[in-house]
Amino acid sequence: PFGFQSIWELKASVYKLGIDCYTKTMGDIVEQPHKIPAGVYASGRLTGPNFRRREFTEERKRQAEEGYRWMQARERACG
Repeated sequence: PFGFQSIWELKASVYKLGIDCYTKTMGDIVEQPHKIPAGVYASGRLTGPNFRRREFTEERKRQAEEGYRWMQARERACG
C-alpha cells in the first residue's frame, strides 16, 4: 500500500476496489442465486471517530498524511 504517492491516492484505490468487489458479488448472486455468500459483520468496536466525516478535522487529516508518509519511509528503509 505504500507505493502510492499519498494516503488519498491509496484511499481512492481501496474505495474503487471495494466497489469492484460489490459489483462482482452482486453479479455472482444474480447469476448463481443458489450460492449466496455468507455475511460477515464488523465489530462496532473497530470503527472510531476517524470514520465519521464530521469528526475528520484538518488536524486528523494532517495526522493521517504524516502517518502515511512515516510508514512509507519506514517501508522503503526496511524494503
